[in-house]
Amino acid sequence: MQSPCSSLPCFNGGLCSETIIG
Repeated sequence: MQSPCSSLPCFNGGLCSETIIG
């Protein structure tokens, strides 16, 4: 399970991922 975004923009189902688009 991934932790929810705190300050980084979310582009993957609303969850932070190692790969950020944009």
